[in-house]
Amino acid sequence: MDLGEIFEEHKKFILGVAVAAVAFLVVDKIVADDAEATTRRADAIVRDLRRDEYPARSDLDRAAKTKRDLEARLDAAARKLAYAPAEGFEIPASARDADLQYNALFRRVREEVVDGAASLDIDVDPTLGLPEISPSRPEEISRYACALDLVRRVGLAAIDAGARSVRPISVSKASIAKFRASESFLEELAVSVRVTGSAESIGLLVETLSRPETFVAISSATISLEAKRRGPSAVVADLELVALHMSPDRPIQAATSRGGRR
Repeated sequence: MDLGEIFEEHKKFILGVAVAAVAFLVVDKIVADDAEATTRRADAIVRDLRRDEYPARSDLDRAAKTKRDLEARLDAAARKLAYAPAEGFEIPASARDADLQYNALFRRVREEVVDGAASLDIDVDPTLGLPEISPSRPEEISRYACALDLVRRVGLAAIDAGARSVRPISVSKASIAKFRASESFLEELAVSVRVTGSAESIGLLVETLSRPETFVAISSATISLEAKRRGPSAVVADLELVALHMSPDRPIQAATSRGGRR
């Protein structure tokens, strides 16, 4: 039997093997080419990684230590300078019943300061310097609650000093709005108040509010005599008070410039 007869007899098998062999060679070539391309891409990535500078372990340790040192300094500064509202006056902006808490605090302070002062024949502004319409935004509620505590402390200090009247009182809406528009974690609580009384009572009030442990700064003070036709004239003190408060609702971060200086 010659080769032609063998081919004719086993043609299907021989052609099948040949096709399979060609297909294998084609697939092998494709896989090889793809593997080479993948290898080239991997080599390029490695070269890029070697070119770029990444922090070493010592760099990360040094950065972590710097962060801890800065946090410690911030904590020390906060204990020395930051105003901490009394318990219950720091309402988180996330509180579901923030408005109810705020209204309850307002009634409590009115009873403690306004009604308490009236029993001693001392006239205190019944509005406590707060908006006639209660704030509705959670963050505004939180800010006004802190300011309410500052008003409470000033009012109680004036009562203890023997003042005759504490009116008008005004909580700065501008400072509330400024904080709302900013990204800072530090907010400025600003309150203006007019206190009338004897020279001794005004002196004692100013001395009390100036103590470091109050965490309150008297940013402006104007002292004058009350116009009176008869009897000794009372002393009138127009005070502007400022306290720095660290908001619990905002992360502590460095100020960043955006569209100019902030």
